Amino acid sequence: MRQGKHLCYLCGVIHIGHCQQPEKCINCNGSHNATSRSSPFYVKEQKILELKCRNHIITGEAKRIFQQNKAKYAETVKTMPAVSNLEDTINAKFESLLQAINDRFERYMAIFADMLQKSMDCICQNLCKIIAQCVDSSSSPVRKKKLFSNLCQMSPSLLGMPGVQMIQKTCLWANVFC
Repeated sequence: MRQGKHLCYLCGVIHIGHCQQPEKCINCNGSHNATSRSSPFYVKEQKILELKCRNHIITGEAKRIFQQNKAKYAETVKTMPAVSNLEDTINAKFESLLQAINDRFERYMAIFADMLQKSMDCICQNLCKIIAQCVDSSSSPVRKKKLFSNLCQMSPSLLGMPGVQMIQKTCLWANVFC
C-alpha cells in the first residue's frame, strides 16, 4: 500500500470517494466486503484468537495449532509431541511438593526435639544440684529455705511433672527444709 492511497474495504480497489463497485473481499475474493463476519478469513482469525485466549499461548503458536488441526489426524499425531495426562502431571507435582513440605517439617521437628532435650537436660542438672545441696547435712537451714524457694520458682510446667512433685514431697517429708 502506498502512502496517501487506501484500499477500499468494500471492493478491494484503490480509489477515493464513495464506492460504486460491487463488494469483493480482498482476503478471500468472496462476494462480501473485507469486514464482513461471514468471511472465511474472519471466521478463521476468530478461531485462532479463541484458541490463543483459551490456551494462553502466543498468536504464532495458536496459528500453528490451528493449521495442524486442519491437517490429517495421523499427520497431527505424528508431528505433535506426546502430552501426558494433565491430571497425572498435577498429581505428581503436588505429591513432590507435599513430600518436600513433609521432609522440611520432619527436619524442623527433629531440631525442635533436640533443643527440647538439651533444655530438659540442663533443667534436670540444675534440679539435681539444688537437691544435692538440700540434702547436704552441712547446709544451714537458711540456705535450705533459699534452695527450696529456688525450686518453687522453677517453671510451673516443670513443677507439674510427677517426678518433680515427688522430689518436693520427699524433701519436705524428710524435713530437709525448715
